[in-house]
Amino acid sequence: MWCWKVLLQLELPKPDKQSIMEDSVVVGMDLNVSNFLVDSEGREIQNLKTMLARKYEGVEKGQKKLSRKVGGK
Repeated sequence: MWCWKVLLQLELPKPDKQSIMEDSVVVGMDLNVSNFLVDSEGREIQNLKTMLARKYEGVEKGQKKLSRKVGGK
Protein backbone atom coordinates (compact mmCIF):
# COMPACT_ATOMS: atom_id res chain seq x y z
CA MET A 1 0.00 0.00 0.00
CA TRP A 2 1.39 3.37 -1.02
CA CYS A 3 1.15 6.33 1.31
CA TRP A 4 1.74 9.85 0.01
CA LYS A 5 2.18 12.99 2.07
CA VAL A 6 2.47 16.43 0.57
CA LEU A 7 3.39 19.61 2.40
CA LEU A 8 3.07 22.97 0.66
CA GLN A 9 4.31 26.24 2.05
CA LEU A 10 3.44 29.43 0.23
CA GLU A 11 4.56 32.98 0.80
CA LEU A 12 2.14 35.57 -0.48
CA PRO A 13 3.04 39.25 -0.64
CA LYS A 14 1.08 41.41 1.79
CA PRO A 15 -0.85 44.25 0.16
CA ASP A 16 0.16 47.76 1.15
CA LYS A 17 -2.16 49.35 3.67
CA GLN A 18 -4.04 52.33 2.31
CA SER A 19 -4.85 55.22 4.59
CA ILE A 20 -8.40 56.46 4.92
CA MET A 21 -8.69 59.71 3.07
CA GLU A 22 -10.95 62.59 4.03
CA ASP A 23 -13.23 62.15 1.02
CA SER A 24 -13.79 58.41 1.55
CA VAL A 25 -16.99 57.13 3.18
CA VAL A 26 -16.61 55.11 6.37
CA VAL A 27 -19.52 53.16 7.85
CA GLY A 28 -19.45 51.57 11.29
CA MET A 29 -21.36 48.36 12.00
CA ASP A 30 -22.46 47.06 15.39
CA LEU A 31 -23.64 43.47 15.84
CA ASN A 32 -25.58 42.89 19.05
CA VAL A 33 -28.20 40.74 20.74
CA SER A 34 -31.28 42.97 20.67
CA ASN A 35 -30.92 43.88 16.98
CA PHE A 36 -29.01 41.97 14.39
CA LEU A 37 -27.16 45.00 13.05
CA VAL A 38 -27.00 48.77 13.57
CA ASP A 39 -24.92 50.96 11.27
CA SER A 40 -23.32 54.30 12.08
CA GLU A 41 -26.23 56.18 10.51
CA GLY A 42 -28.68 54.61 12.99
CA ARG A 43 -30.40 52.18 10.61
CA GLU A 44 -31.40 48.95 12.35
CA ILE A 45 -31.75 45.50 10.84
CA GLN A 46 -33.80 43.18 13.00
CA ASN A 47 -32.85 39.64 13.86
CA LEU A 48 -34.15 37.39 11.07
CA LYS A 49 -35.44 34.79 13.53
CA THR A 50 -37.54 37.42 15.33
CA MET A 51 -38.93 38.81 12.08
CA LEU A 52 -39.95 35.37 10.82
CA ALA A 53 -41.47 34.38 14.16
CA ARG A 54 -43.75 37.42 14.12
CA LYS A 55 -44.69 36.94 10.48
CA TYR A 56 -45.66 33.28 10.77
CA GLU A 57 -47.30 33.34 14.19
CA GLY A 58 -50.75 33.26 12.57
CA VAL A 59 -49.74 30.36 10.32
CA GLU A 60 -48.78 28.24 13.33
CA LYS A 61 -52.13 28.92 15.02
CA GLY A 62 -54.01 28.02 11.84
CA GLN A 63 -52.06 24.78 11.44
CA LYS A 64 -52.88 23.73 15.02
CA LYS A 65 -56.57 24.47 14.48
CA LEU A 66 -56.60 22.52 11.22
CA SER A 67 -54.76 19.51 12.68
CA ARG A 68 -57.36 19.13 15.46
CA LYS A 69 -60.24 18.80 13.01
CA VAL A 70 -61.56 15.32 12.36
CA GLY A 71 -61.09 14.25 8.75
CA GLY A 72 -64.11 13.73 6.49
CA LYS A 73 -66.49 16.15 8.20
